Order: sequence, then C-alpha cells, then structure tokens
Amino acid sequence: MAWLVNELTEAGETVCDPFMGSGTTGVACVRYGRNFVGIEKDPVYFEVARKRLEAEMAQGSLDFGGGAGAPTHNPTLEHPPRFGGGSAPSGCWASESKGK
Repeated sequence: MAWLVNELTEAGETVCDPFMGSGTTGVACVRYGRNFVGIEKDPVYFEVARKRLEAEMAQGSLDFGGGAGAPTHNPTLEHPPRFGGGSAPSGCWASESKGK
C-alpha cells in the first residue's frame, strides 16, 4: 500500500479510504506526507486503526547524538488527527489525519 500511496499521489494530496480496516493506507499517508480520510464501520477495526495512526504520528524526530535532530515520518504536523464524532452516519466511524 505504501508504494501505491507514494507513486500515485503527490505530497499534500488527500487519500480517502472508505474501508479503512486496520489503517494501513493511513499509515502510508502519514509516512509520505499525504492527507488521509479513513472511514470504518466496525468499531473494533476503527480502534485498531486509530491506535496505529496515533502511534505513527507520534514518531516525531530522532536525535542521533550531537543535538542534530533527524526527522522521521512527519515532524511538521500542524494539526492532530480527529477521530470519531463529526457528521458520520450512525454506525460509521471516520478518521482524518493531515500529513505534510
């Protein structure tokens, strides 16, 4: 999935995954700087995806000594992800993360 996200979209574009499942497409979007909108009907899978995306977005930057920070996936994230709520129909769950 990461290859598809990287090859078929440009940085800053938005990818919509209407069957989010465990969030693999969303993780690829965070890693490659794409915006992501995921929709998942099953609350169990939504929770798995939410945890994966939060963990991926929390990567921040690494310090290899000497004080020089090396960015990992998405150090310039301006807005935290929003999970659940919104105007999704009853029984549906939606997630949005903005990568840069």
